[in-house]
Amino acid sequence: MAGLLQWVERKATPLDVQKENNCGPHGCLTFYHAIYFIIVTISTVGYGDITMHSDWGRAVTLFTILIALLILPVQINNIMELASRRPYGGKFAVQKVVGSRFVIVSGNLSYRTVQDFLSEFYHPSHDKDMPAFPLRVVIMAPYKPSFEMKTLLANYKGRVEFIEGTPLKESDLDRVGAKVASAVFLMADRQAVNPDAEDAAQFVRTLTVHRHCGPKVRVIVEMLKPENEDSAILDDAENVIEIICPEAIRFQLLACSCHVKGLPTFLTNLFKSGLAVSSLGSESWMQQYSNGLKQEVFPVILPSCFYTEGFIFEEVAEVIYRKHQVILFGLDILMEDMSRDIVLYPRGRQISSSDVGLVIAEDLWAAEEVSKFGREVPFLRSMQKLSSCRSSNGKFYQIQDSELLEEVKKRRLIQITRSLDTNETDFSISTSSDHSMGKSSCGGSGSLIRSGYRSGHQSKIQNIISASHDQIQSLDSSLIDTDIPVGTKKHIFSLEEAIDIAMSWPPSQKWDKPEPPVLERNANVIMENLSNRTMSVVNLNTPHILLCIQGKWPVNIFYLISHLRMPSMPNPPVVILHPRELGSSDWGCVGMFEDVYFIKGSPLYELDLLRAGVMQAERVIILAQRCREEETNDENEPSATTVASYDINNILIAATVERLLHPTRDRIVVELQQEAQIHNLRPKFHMSKGRFDSEIYARNRDADYMFSPSYIEGKGFSPTALNFLLYATFFNRNTLNIVKKFLSGGVNLMSTENNQSFLEKLDQHPIPKGYAGRTFMELFLDVLRDDNILVLGLHRPAGTFNSIVSYVYTNPQPAEILVAGDLMFVIHA
Repeated sequence: MAGLLQWVERKATPLDVQKENNCGPHGCLTFYHAIYFIIVTISTVGYGDITMHSDWGRAVTLFTILIALLILPVQINNIMELASRRPYGGKFAVQKVVGSRFVIVSGNLSYRTVQDFLSEFYHPSHDKDMPAFPLRVVIMAPYKPSFEMKTLLANYKGRVEFIEGTPLKESDLDRVGAKVASAVFLMADRQAVNPDAEDAAQFVRTLTVHRHCGPKVRVIVEMLKPENEDSAILDDAENVIEIICPEAIRFQLLACSCHVKGLPTFLTNLFKSGLAVSSLGSESWMQQYSNGLKQEVFPVILPSCFYTEGFIFEEVAEVIYRKHQVILFGLDILMEDMSRDIVLYPRGRQISSSDVGLVIAEDLWAAEEVSKFGREVPFLRSMQKLSSCRSSNGKFYQIQDSELLEEVKKRRLIQITRSLDTNETDFSISTSSDHSMGKSSCGGSGSLIRSGYRSGHQSKIQNIISASHDQIQSLDSSLIDTDIPVGTKKHIFSLEEAIDIAMSWPPSQKWDKPEPPVLERNANVIMENLSNRTMSVVNLNTPHILLCIQGKWPVNIFYLISHLRMPSMPNPPVVILHPRELGSSDWGCVGMFEDVYFIKGSPLYELDLLRAGVMQAERVIILAQRCREEETNDENEPSATTVASYDINNILIAATVERLLHPTRDRIVVELQQEAQIHNLRPKFHMSKGRFDSEIYARNRDADYMFSPSYIEGKGFSPTALNFLLYATFFNRNTLNIVKKFLSGGVNLMSTENNQSFLEKLDQHPIPKGYAGRTFMELFLDVLRDDNILVLGLHRPAGTFNSIVSYVYTNPQPAEILVAGDLMFVIHA
């Protein structure tokens, strides 16, 4: 402005005025005099020692005064506000999110926790509605952000704000606008020395936030100990407060991975958004894995044509897959008490208007296309609404939506006609007596067998399932005291007798973790049991599962052992190799189960591994170690060096086990605290960062572990990967329930033809004989029609397309060719 004023005065001042005032060759007003004049004028001092000699100069002066009157008060007010408050202690401007959404993230926050949370929240797969309804995040922590944290937040371009505060103070909750937030996340310190104390702190934070915000704000809380999920403290707010305990899922996942290869990778990839890859060149096996990595779980509204036409679940799953290459694997159903529940593969259920589908799709756009099925479209667009269909020669052709529905209905009529005209059980509806005698051809509840598409592989598939059918049928009864005759009650005549039964060890009910008073009272019995179960050298008649624990005894190991003893799963012996003496509180939570043994020794040494029977083990699980109190820094977080040293121990144990097991190295699952350390497991494979999307990679560089060979094959696993349970719950409330159903199954009480219950579960089987060389769509449709099995993906053997490891392929392309050695991830009843 001073330069403009000086130029105007020089050009606009008449010559006679310049001579009268003895102005020099550069005018009457120098640049420095102009600066002085502007400052004196806008500060309202006005000495009057300098005046303008031209009309244009006076106009510029008036314009300057008007601009100053508009800008200066606002800026002075901002300066005063900044000067009066502490750093990062300001107030979140709620008006920023009027008409949109924002969430608050608080609790015990570390850099890694924030990094994972933000990278998932702002992943492109969740960005469909971001332009219309922006999603902002307010991070509230009781400390100032570090330089590393500031650099991370800068990647989100104003969508994330950091405010210093604590959820324990209502004044701080007011400053972040908690009452109008979409959700409040309360993160726990996963490396806490005392998990009970950390969970107690989480309860206090939860109650404070809930009291302040009321019932309209979701409060998503992380707990460390699974037994605290059902605390009586939260009974009055159970529908508003959502408790998530990744530790319970962690041990259930490890238990299931003993029988399902690649399960940690398969399940994590379904809910965790990975890095986007731009180009993979000629490495087709890596391209297949990358395509599977894009697949996620989405809820969808099912089209009205499915329930108005009376289609059952299997028929809808077939139609949706053929049309959209999207896998419908479950339903969110409305129960009689008006609550909602998740049911995996509800075989034989007729679709209802209140049902919400659960699908595996590449992205949100693909999932939304399912809801548009069957809608009328203009003729010019009709060619786009075509579905793939397989002819008798195995080739694919196109079919319109209406024709596809008619084809499914005609097949249903043919099957019903055949079932009425023949006495063959393969072409009839299974009766309830078949169920009780185990004669059902699908090994589960009665349903319509897809006889028109029977193939030679059926007997093999049915034999695989029927081997565990009796165990599944007895699941409910196994959870009840078997000493009590059916139809009678066990009478307890006194409170003392009831307490004695409750305080006994081993407990009569083995599916609940023993309380500390029970372990303390039965310390002598427990130590005697430990002595009887301690072995110097493993000498068992059957292959066992070997648990290698180098660090401290895991607090929640009960949930691993109890899941390995579920009636619906194989129950091999379990041998625990640990270098320290155990107390009654340690062994009391695992010694209550049959065929669990202990060997004192270090898994770092080959001799101790041989004593523990590593050569005979069918699976070796190497558990990660929790940080000790004396090894934490002043910020109450484990140092990177400390955690890395623990991970190096596990990497060394894995290398030692692989040396002993060579060439059969596919029996190991290794837990590591840091996801980035998975790269150090063998085999090693480096992917250039130039292949990743640069923006997503800058937000979370550590996420490239998902392209490490050890992770791809399901050998390397980090408990921190289960963080997806927290942020995925925001987008899909059923995330935790779906994961639990995948891992533990669930007694499905939905009505089938015979009103029988069955157990839906995630399992793994080899592809049927004769299917190598055929397409995945053929496999998907045949086993769905013939065997009532729903295929979700493949675990492909090493060497497929020159792969260096076996790998997980979720929802393969329909035309993908199968190879010998492929394993199917399936859900069956």
